Amino acid sequence: MERVIKEQASFDEKSFRDFLPEDSSKILAALVNGRAYHLDDKAISNDIEWLTLDTEAGARIYQRTLSLILFTAIEKLFPEHKIRVLFSISHGLYCEVLNKGNFNADELLQIKQRMIEIIQLNEPIYL
Repeated sequence: MERVIKEQASFDEKSFRDFLPEDSSKILAALVNGRAYHLDDKAISNDIEWLTLDTEAGARIYQRTLSLILFTAIEKLFPEHKIRVLFSISHGLYCEVLNKGNFNADELLQIKQRMIEIIQLNEPIYL
């Protein structure tokens, strides 16, 4: 995505989301002066670079968000168990289940379904 500069933009109470281009379905965050911002953060500049999965920073944001969704799902379903992300592999994460053996197929399906629900709710994640 190319950098966007809006010359006459007014930033009073507007978020970065208010400045998104028409084709914004793949945009994950706004980058201003080397710092990434959530799209709902208050816009502070008209010199915006949009981050997508095609950018290194966008891919890290996406991966971190999925990790938080995974942690939240496991916390809700299996509060006695914890996981630790050890490293990324290709387009995935290698996680270790602490204080338990591996999750079985039914548990993994429950976790996947809970993650989908969390995403659909589109609410902030608090751990």
